[in-house]
Amino acid sequence: MTFEEITGDIKRKIYHPIYLLHGEESYFIDAITDLIEESVLTDSEKEFNQTVVYGRDIDPGRIIDMARRFP
Repeated sequence: MTFEEITGDIKRKIYHPIYLLHGEESYFIDAITDLIEESVLTDSEKEFNQTVVYGRDIDPGRIIDMARRFP
């Protein structure tokens, strides 16, 4: 998906379960993550339902463990 498609979906409240953002241009990654953080959850929901990870700091097994946790 392109930057415009992703941001357009988020603005229309069409969300995907997982966003894997990568590339050499950090501006687009930062803009998408900021939009997701501002649009999807309320502040009280963020405390319980939001986990932010960075590719260099995490291994795939840990991501799978986080995805299996409730809620």
